[in-house]
Amino acid sequence: PVAALPNSHACLFTPFLHRTRDLIRARESIVALLLEVKSVTTNFGVNTELVELQNLATVAELTVSCALQRKESRGLHYTVD
Repeated sequence: PVAALPNSHACLFTPFLHRTRDLIRARESIVALLLEVKSVTTNFGVNTELVELQNLATVAELTVSCALQRKESRGLHYTVD
């Protein structure tokens, strides 16, 4: 079932240098991945790999959402727009 998922794991990595448009695209990709995981889980059942993928994608979505809300720079993370 995991092989049925699109190869979109690259969207799980949020760079230190943030651009709002890139963060929005990343969040859209992550949400699409979460929906795909839900669909695969519904159709094929739950397994450890799917749960791990869902957890990673959830953390990535939270990270990107927080980065979108924070407009000021923090440490090594900063926005350019």
